[in-house]
Amino acid sequence: MTSKLVERLKVRISVEFELDGEKVFDWSLFRLLKAIDERGSILAASRAVGISYAKAWEMIDRAERRLDIRLVERSRAGRTRGAKLTEEAKTLLRRYMAVLQKYGVRVEYESSKGLAPDLTIAGSHDLLLEHIVRETRRLGFDVETSWIGSMAGLASLMIGDSEIVPVHLYDARSGEYNIPFLKRLWLSEEVVVVRGYMRQIGLAYHPSLEVKRFDDVIEGRLRFINRVKGSGTRVHLEHLIEEYAKRHNMKPEDVRRSIIGYDREVRTHRDVAMAIVRGEADVGLAIKPIAEFYGLCFRPLKWEWFDFVVSKRSLSKRCVRKFIEILRSDLIREIANKISGYRVTNEVGSIIYEGRSQS
Repeated sequence: MTSKLVERLKVRISVEFELDGEKVFDWSLFRLLKAIDERGSILAASRAVGISYAKAWEMIDRAERRLDIRLVERSRAGRTRGAKLTEEAKTLLRRYMAVLQKYGVRVEYESSKGLAPDLTIAGSHDLLLEHIVRETRRLGFDVETSWIGSMAGLASLMIGDSEIVPVHLYDARSGEYNIPFLKRLWLSEEVVVVRGYMRQIGLAYHPSLEVKRFDDVIEGRLRFINRVKGSGTRVHLEHLIEEYAKRHNMKPEDVRRSIIGYDREVRTHRDVAMAIVRGEADVGLAIKPIAEFYGLCFRPLKWEWFDFVVSKRSLSKRCVRKFIEILRSDLIREIANKISGYRVTNEVGSIIYEGRSQS
C-alpha cells in the first residue's frame, strides 16, 4: 500500500447504544432527534436528514418501544403545533454527544432544508388511494405519501405535518368509523371528514390452508403477520381479540400471547401479503384486492369505511381541492368497479363531518 493511499484513508467510528444486547440508539437516530429539536417538526426533520417521513416515524416508534420511553411529544397545546423532544430524549442526546466527544468524534453534520411538498398525505395505505395520488401527481403536484397508519396519521395532522389523513378506524362502542376518534385527539373542531369509499377486509391466507374464521388463527396455531400499532387494521384485530376473549372467558392479553407472530409488525397490506407469499407467515388481516393480487385465499370479515380527514387550514389549497375532485370523479368509480372488494357510494367526496371552528 502506497504512502499516498494511506494518507487518503479516513477513520470512521460508529457509536451505538445497546440495551440487553439489542441496538437502541445510533448516529442516524441522533441526527433525526437533533433535527426535530431544531425544527419542531418530524416532517421537516426527515427532509433535513434525507429520509422519508414514514422512515422517521418508524425509527422513532422502534426506539420508543425498545427503550419503553417516549422520545417525541406529538401533541398540540392551544394554537402551538409541532413536535418536541421529551426530557428523556434530550438526556439521550446529551449522553450520546458526550460519548462522541470522549472518543474525539466530530458531531457536526450537514442537513438540507428540503422543499416542502405541495401535499402531504399520511395515514393508512390503500390500493385505490394509490390511483388517486397518481392522478394528483399527473396534474403537476408534488405529493408525499407516508403509510404510517391511521392513528399516527391523525397525530401528524395534529402537529401540522400532514394535510390529508386516510383513516379506517372502527369504534366498537359506537359502531361508527373514524369520527369518534377525532375528539380523543383534540381534532374535532379543526378538521372535516371527507367521505371516501367502502372496502372489504378479512383474513388473507396461504392457499394450502383452510381458514373459516378468526378463531382458526388461534386454535390452528397458524403463524400470524400483524400490522403496526395505530393502524386501522390493528384496531380491528384488537376488536377481534376482545370478542374472542369474551367468548372463551379469557383475558385479552392471554389471547394476544397465544397468537403466533402477534409481535411481528408490518406497515402495509402489501407487506402482509408478501410475508405470506414468502412463507414467513400463514395468515394476516388484509383487504380483498391485495389478497387476490398476490394469489392468496380470502375470508371476508366486514366492509369498512375508508375516509379522509382533512385539516380545515388546508381546504383552500388548490392541491387539496384537486385531490377531492379526483376522489369524486368517474375515473375513480370506474377503477373501483374493476377491482374486487370496493364499493363507491353517492356520498363519495362529500363532507360528512365538520367540527365547529375555534373561537
